[in-house]
Amino acid sequence: MKIRLDIAELLSQGLPDYAIAKTLRVDRTTVIWTREQLGLPKSRAGRKAASSIEELFYQRVEHLDDGHLRWTGYRCKQGVPKLRYEGRTSTAYRVAFRIHHGRDPEGRCAPACELKGCVAPGHVDDDSTRQRDRRAYADIVGRRARKDRCIRGHDLKRHRYYFANGRSCCGACVKERSRAADGTGPWQNRALCQPGALPGVSPELWYAEKKDTSNRTLAKSLCAACKALDQCREDTLAVEGRASATNRYGIRAGMTEHERYTMAKRRAEQAELQDQQAA
Repeated sequence: MKIRLDIAELLSQGLPDYAIAKTLRVDRTTVIWTREQLGLPKSRAGRKAASSIEELFYQRVEHLDDGHLRWTGYRCKQGVPKLRYEGRTSTAYRVAFRIHHGRDPEGRCAPACELKGCVAPGHVDDDSTRQRDRRAYADIVGRRARKDRCIRGHDLKRHRYYFANGRSCCGACVKERSRAADGTGPWQNRALCQPGALPGVSPELWYAEKKDTSNRTLAKSLCAACKALDQCREDTLAVEGRASATNRYGIRAGMTEHERYTMAKRRAEQAELQDQQAA
């Protein structure tokens, strides 16, 4: 049997037998025989201590087709690949992201390719890269990209809340409106849209989908009977400001998104006309 040059080259680099067999996908006995023929000392048992967390990362992956990497190391109960280096535990996704991008990830890291659990550095995204890709896709197909912040300025990466029907809203805004004594105004304590104000009625009723006309009509009728209707209308129009109809959400003060936009636009035009007359 002839000595394989690729095995001899890796042996000269000091790699252990198991690492060479795994890299070249050959039998370990072939590597041992090549080592004996070259007169090299026997390989020491066990893995060589990694000099960095990146080296430890590559010791625990398996190269697949199309550039994918399969994790062969430890996984937690939820199936997330993890590794421990110098007393600190990190997910393989975050290490892979730092290898490729040269910075710490923002938010949650997850594979973006079709292979489930892939840890290839170029196949892992964080919140910022996912948002960038959504914007690029929206520009290509002509769709409106998902916003980073709500009309009150809350970070939607942290506070986005999803209803059972798939519709989302800002969870921080919902919590602010649901606090009974948060100092934002006495009218909120009397509003019928607050949790527990009406038995069996959830605040989600005021955020029903536009095609759900029955629930939206019910929400408007409840607003009409609310004692805090006038204060709610003024506060809502002040908070939403000059936002477009598409950036207004739910039934507020007994009005739909478009109705509030129309009223705000009319008030702005009247205020501008009064300023011109005063000048």
